[in-house]
Parts: sequence; structure tokens; C-alpha cells
Amino acid sequence: MGKSYGKDWSGATLQEIVEQLEWCGYECEAGKLHMNVAFEELKRRAEAEAHKEQD
Repeated sequence: MGKSYGKDWSGATLQEIVEQLEWCGYECEAGKLHMNVAFEELKRRAEAEAHKEQD
């Protein structure tokens, strides 16, 4: 995925957002996201959305 400083994420899919967060090691200025329950739900929804688009 690579660095994305300044990227407009408004048109990104949930899967693209999850991939970017995973690429950065689940870290940001606020700390780690890996075990964050909201991130886990985002990841679950992204996977469901990706499977829907494939059907």
C-alpha cells in the first residue's frame, strides 16, 4: 500500500482503509489499533463488503 500522507480517503473502500492501517503496523499518534474492538469491527465489515462486491 505504501505511504499515504495527504491522500483523500473519502472514496476508499473499507478494505483499502483496513489494508492501509495494517500496513502501518496498526499504529498512529494515539497508539496501537491491533486489539481495538472498533478496528476489529471495521475489519469484519470490510471483509463482508469485499465478499459482497465479488458476488
